Order: sequence, then structure tokens, then C-alpha cells
Amino acid sequence: MMKKIIAAVFLFIPLTITAQVNTVRMDWVDSVMNTMSINEKIGQLFFVELRSGDPSSVDEIEDWVKSHQIGGIFFNGKDAVEQLKLTRQLQRRAAVPLLIGMNMLPGLGSLDSVMQYPEPIMLGAIQHDSLLALLGYELARAAKTMGVNTALMPLGETMMSDKLNTASFSDRPEVVSKKSAVILNAMQQEGVLIFAKNFPVRGLTVTDLQKGMPAIQVTLDSAESKPYQQLFDDGLNGLIASATDFPVFYSNASLTKKSTFSPNSLSALFTGQWVKQKMNYNGLIATDIRSIEKQTKKYREGDAEALAFQAGNDLLMFSEDPGAAIKKIKKLIRNNNLYEQQLNNSVKKILEAKYDAGQQAQPYLTTDNLLAKLNPPTAKVLNQQLEQSAITVIKNAGQPLPLSSIDNKQFVCLLPDSSILANSFYNALTNYVAVKKIIVHHQTDPVDVLNELADDAVVVMAVFASTAAQSRHEFQQIIQPLQGSHQVIIADFGNNDLWKKADNLNTIITAYKASPGTVQAMAEIIFGALPAQGRLPIAFSQSMPSGTGLTTPAIGRLRYAIPESAG
Repeated sequence: MMKKIIAAVFLFIPLTITAQVNTVRMDWVDSVMNTMSINEKIGQLFFVELRSGDPSSVDEIEDWVKSHQIGGIFFNGKDAVEQLKLTRQLQRRAAVPLLIGMNMLPGLGSLDSVMQYPEPIMLGAIQHDSLLALLGYELARAAKTMGVNTALMPLGETMMSDKLNTASFSDRPEVVSKKSAVILNAMQQEGVLIFAKNFPVRGLTVTDLQKGMPAIQVTLDSAESKPYQQLFDDGLNGLIASATDFPVFYSNASLTKKSTFSPNSLSALFTGQWVKQKMNYNGLIATDIRSIEKQTKKYREGDAEALAFQAGNDLLMFSEDPGAAIKKIKKLIRNNNLYEQQLNNSVKKILEAKYDAGQQAQPYLTTDNLLAKLNPPTAKVLNQQLEQSAITVIKNAGQPLPLSSIDNKQFVCLLPDSSILANSFYNALTNYVAVKKIIVHHQTDPVDVLNELADDAVVVMAVFASTAAQSRHEFQQIIQPLQGSHQVIIADFGNNDLWKKADNLNTIITAYKASPGTVQAMAEIIFGALPAQGRLPIAFSQSMPSGTGLTTPAIGRLRYAIPESAG
């Protein structure tokens, strides 16, 4: 009996704490809403962009913050110190704390001198999701250091065509779901709101038109939408529907004549409301006003924003004239009381999100040692671990990798140019053996190269994303006759044209991109100082589908780690 009582007490405590937190949260939301006028509530719907390097943009947005109480600001600049100063300045002007947003992945937007991590396509090759959780925590920490509380991210995107999309983790929805959820949960735990971009719509049917507003039925690819449903279930904070060009159908001919909407504007405006109703999504729905305005010249200032509000969107992103839009939305509310209820619901959700991001207690922001704080030793070590863990041995015919026997052999490195990264790769190889370097270009005679090779030569050929087709052709002329008689290793650094021809190669290893870290790690995996653990995030061919990859061991050779990894 006593055990049951104790168990009941321990179950009751967290429930009580959760209830108390929710009460405090709602008290703050209600207290803010009770002080706001209709105009100020409408202002909270606007999430505007501060144009980098444009002083007039700063003055304009500062005016909007003071006069319209806009809800958020999106930054896309390059100077971290300047951005943080502006964030402090604008937050001080705001009667209600602002959402401060940036694009994230592979890093904090386009800020200079701030760590850029591997792109999602490379993260999709990593098998240890614990590293992705660490990435989520680190991105959130850096964001909060910058006063950023809202991340716009390509979570949920599945690569569904042959066109390479480096913003996607994989062409397998289950992989996208898993990795998106890991990063989402890590960043939300640290108090950063996550908005997923580019919700995919494959088709749309207009079933009715009432006072010019369409009722729609959306067509989705069930596999492609699965990662988004997982994000919705995990509490995704915001969703931005993409403006997509796709087939639009009408349930009867008369609707075709009445509708004035393009496919792009239909998807941008009305998908969000459909997602709320049909996919049980309870987060914020945002729409990019620019994508609507581009579709037609008939809209006057404020029209697109008013239409987006009518369509049920909570956040109106990248508006260039909130003042005109506020007037038109206010007119809608005066003419229809239902719109006032809609406004209150949206503002309540926005304020709840701000509370969840810790904005009810403004964080202390300082530029002191800012770049050092944004690039701590732990971030550099994490970036190295991510790059190393992604490198994938795709084929290893005859199992030459790792190169265990290196005595009394000739080693040759074929490079497409003498760029810094190409030479860095060559130098990394020379940490283990003496290597002959040969630059192959359009004037290179393959016969001359072949004549320089000993019978026991081990040939390592490096191909980069920038390697020209002509150079690849010369490589092919050299490699083809060697594959049956020599150990030939293709070291790829992100040339997706080569990926399509990988079936014809015996041994190929890919790092997905060239960086100081990947060229070093590639050499270490070839010689067995590091294991290879990655798996292809996307299919290279029918015989090399997504998930292909071979694990090769470390065999005890010396590694060349960055100083920060020493602790």
C-alpha cells in the first residue's frame, strides 16, 4: 500500500509542476493581450525582413516596431556584431518582445566568421544521431547568444527527384523524419522556436468559391508528407507553406472562370489552413507575402497581407508595408466579427510562442568576445566529428581500404588542379607515405601518366565539385586501363556528376564536400587512421541506393586532430 502511495505522489508532482508552468504562461499571455489595441494585435502578425547593409531599412523597421508593434524581424546579414547591436536596439523599442529569426543549417544564416556545419545532405550520411542532437544544442546555444529565438530550417524535406537538393537529409522519408526530429527536439529544449520551410504540395483541387475565397482539397505524396506529420506530432512551432507550381483542378467548370488565383498563390495562401484541419497541426502557420505579390500585379499595398489573413495564416512574413496592411485587415475585422476572433487566436498563439522562447524575460545580450562565444572549441570539435562521421566508402572491390600494406610501393595522387584544397589533400596523404603528385588537365596525355606508374603503384584520384568535365574525361582515360591491374581509389569531394558514374569504379569514397576537415579525414580513412562509417543519404544509381556504404576499420595509424579535440 505504501509503495502505491509513493508512486502516486511521484506521478502527481510533475503534473502539478506542468500545470503551474502553464498557468504562469497563460497569465503572461493574457496580461499582454489585455493591454493591446486592435492595431497592436494586428501588428503582431507581421514578421519583416531587415535588409543587410541598408541603413534606411533599419530606420524603417524601427519605426514599424514603435508605431505598429510588429511581431518579429528576420535577419540575413553578414556582420554578427552589428546584428546583435541592432537586435538589442530593436528589442528595447518593442513594447512586446520580438521574434528574432534567421535561416539555420548549415549555420547561423550567412553570418561571416561563424561556424558553418555540413549541409543536411551530408548530415544524412551520419549514422550516429547523437551527433545531430549535439548539433541542435550547439545551433540553439549560438542562436541565443545572438538574441535569435526563431530558426527557419529545411526540416522535413525529402529529396524526391533526380535534381540534387542539399537542403534535404535523404531521399528516404524515414531517415528525414528521424534526423529532423532529433534536431527539432534538441533546439526546442534550448528554447529556440523551429519553423519548417517548403511544405510540399503535389496538386490542389478548388471545390468551392465563397466571396472570392476558395475551399480547397490538397494532394500530397504520402511518403513525402510523412516527415512533416512526425514534426507536427513532435510539436513543430511553425510551418511555412511553399509557393509551388503544380496542377490545379476545379470541381466544376464555373469555378475555373471565377478563380483568379495562380497555383503558386493558392499553395502559399491556403495550404496552411488545410494542414491545420486535415493533419491536426496546432502550431503557427506562416506565409511569404513576397511569393503572393509576385504572382499578380493587381494587388495594391496591403492587399496580399489582407488576403493572407483572410485565408487563416497566423504570421505574414516579409511584408514591405505593414502600415497599409494593418488598415485593410482592421477594415475586414470591422465588417466581420469572426475575423476578430481569428485575430485573437493568432495573437494568442504568437504570444505563447514568445513565452516558450523565453521572451517574457528579456535575455542579456552583449557583444563582448562575441565571435569567440559563437566559435567555441567544442563547436570546432563537433564540426570535425560531423565531417569525419559522414564520409562514406561506397565501393571497396578487393577491399584495399584501409591501405594496410604500404611498404615498397609507389603512391601516386592525381589532382585536377593545384588549388589550396587539392594540395591540402595531397599533403595529408604524405603524412603516411611518399606520394608522387600529378596534375591532370585538358592538355595531359594519359599515356604519359601511365608510363610514370610502377607495376605496384597505388593511385589515388581526387575529384572536386569544381572539377571540369574535360578533366574528368582525362581521369577516365587514365583510370580505365588501371582498374584491372592496380589499386585505384577515387576520392570524391562532392562531384555529383561523378556519382552517376560510380557503377564503373572499383573503389570510391565520398566526403560530399571539400573543406580543410574533409580532405584531412579522407586521407586518414584511406590509410586507416580513422574508420569509415557513413552511408549514402541518396541513391547514386540503381545498384547503389540510399543507405549504401561499407564500414572500414581504424588500424592504429596516427591521426592529425585539431588542437581543440585534445581537451
